[in-house]
Amino acid sequence: MASNKTLIMRALVLVLTLWGLVVIVPDVARVFTPYATLGFEADNDGVISVVDGAPARKAGLQKNDCIDLKRTALPDLLAVFGGMGGMTYVRPGLQVTLYVEPAPCTLLRSGSSPRTLNAELKKATPANRLMLGIDEVLGVFFILVGAVLVWKKPNAMTWGFFLYGLWFNPGQYFVFYAEIQRFPYLLLTQETLQAAAQAVGYAGFVTFALRFPHNEVEARWRSAERSLPLLVAVLFILQLMSFGTGLGFKTEVIGRWSYAAGYMVDAAVLLILRSRRKTQAPEDQQRTRWVHWGCRVGLPAFIFADSNMATSFWNWFWDPFCGSGFFLARSVCDGASVSETVLLAFFMLNATVAIAVFHAVRRHRVIDVRFAFSRGTTLLLTSIIIAGALAGIGVWIEEFLHESLASKIAVYVLVVLVLKMVFEWLHEQFNEACDHWLFHRLHVAEERLYNVADELPSVETLDAIDLRLIAEPVASLDLASAAVFRRDARGRFRQYAEPIGWLGGRDAPLPIGEMPLAELAERRAAISLPERREGVGPKTWEPVLAMPVVAAGGVAAIVLYGAHNTGDDLTGEERALLSRLVATAGNAYDRVVTVILRRQVEHLSQKLDALPYDLGDDVLPE
Repeated sequence: MASNKTLIMRALVLVLTLWGLVVIVPDVARVFTPYATLGFEADNDGVISVVDGAPARKAGLQKNDCIDLKRTALPDLLAVFGGMGGMTYVRPGLQVTLYVEPAPCTLLRSGSSPRTLNAELKKATPANRLMLGIDEVLGVFFILVGAVLVWKKPNAMTWGFFLYGLWFNPGQYFVFYAEIQRFPYLLLTQETLQAAAQAVGYAGFVTFALRFPHNEVEARWRSAERSLPLLVAVLFILQLMSFGTGLGFKTEVIGRWSYAAGYMVDAAVLLILRSRRKTQAPEDQQRTRWVHWGCRVGLPAFIFADSNMATSFWNWFWDPFCGSGFFLARSVCDGASVSETVLLAFFMLNATVAIAVFHAVRRHRVIDVRFAFSRGTTLLLTSIIIAGALAGIGVWIEEFLHESLASKIAVYVLVVLVLKMVFEWLHEQFNEACDHWLFHRLHVAEERLYNVADELPSVETLDAIDLRLIAEPVASLDLASAAVFRRDARGRFRQYAEPIGWLGGRDAPLPIGEMPLAELAERRAAISLPERREGVGPKTWEPVLAMPVVAAGGVAAIVLYGAHNTGDDLTGEERALLSRLVATAGNAYDRVVTVILRRQVEHLSQKLDALPYDLGDDVLPE
């Protein structure tokens, strides 16, 4: 039965998870229905940076006009600056009155005049809705990943990541803030909670980086962990002060400092992960590399998107770029600023952090992250090419076959079948090219193992077959260990050839139990082994893969392979190469046994022929 401490912990996880979901899930409404805007963006000093909608134009607002933060009423200020300035959405039908001074601003009360704006629906493009929908799903995934990790393995490391993911996820919160704007004090409370969530989240992320993967802090990092409460206090104060725009204070400089401090924390996380990785065991290095690569992709993307949405920091770049008229500018800009669709795409990349962390925490043996990223890249590239081809063919079909529905259906079916085959072929070509240029070792290992497989049928002894199953895979794939356990006359599995990477040598027993043996005999296919097997040396050398050598009489031997010397697990391609080699070994076993039996028969025949007085005729059956 769970203890009171565990129950309290789980209750807290549920409450925080619910709060995180309540903030982002309402934005799913924007995927299906348009939401309203006031047609402009302003920084946290009240200076209008972008005018891109009818409500602002009708009210005569122009870029660089200034909102009088002192004269404008609190509810109207919160409509613009609730959740900070930058990009905002408001409730449909909302009417606000802002006191605005035309540029250049004199900061005199007499210079501002009231402008009434009526919110209007902003139509979203299909691409925008698609990106928003993906971000919302990934935001929920991010939060739930952190919650599951804490639920299953509650410690400082998993709590740190959970607290980080509560706020810093791809999900959007515009609808939630727009709906609670009608309750000013509730909105102010939410802003306080946001400031706390961001400060604690950053500190939690540092805690995760300091403790991953075993929830342990090395002595040289303990002072950094002890200083985290101070970091929380500084970030909380900065973030809370940056919300002062809604109360009539100019906070653009404070807001930029707040965001800059948070971004420096993200940079520190990358440096901590990289520094700690150098002193870790090989298998832990591979897990940390997964997290590091996920952060290298996700954190800069999040920083870029978040700073564009919430501050005017990037205006120095977007103003001339979006006004240049270049093709790229027309593709990524919406008026005088970067489009929301582009920013949502960058937010989507932030999900790589959650994916990498979840994979590295859940699995103690991981493949090389560079290999995984290369496979993901080739899949994405192939998908883009096929999607583009399908879109182009679809336009042609609609143009020339618009009068015949049956013809269009038939052509579409044919096109989809053809593109499916083209996709598989093209994806395979990209993978092979990537392996050849980026993973040359795998390309060379494939040739060497194919050659060994071709040589096995001509090998004369069973021990020689075992040696080839051990030596060549270890050398070609840089494996930490390999051993072959061959079945003897009593049905027991023992080693005849010297293994590699095993402390006990040939005397070491088979380190798998009856259930895996039964599974190997039944499936006659490779199985992955759990961690911490006895009979081998360091953790890196433990066997990760068991492969049966199937001969005419059943499972003749079991081959055990370890992970790479660098600590990363075997990839699917490497397992396929080893499976082909071991399958060939079964036929080679049969051939050697057949030769041995034939020789024994010939030897017995010679002895019978040498018997005197025709005794051989009486011994041999008719």
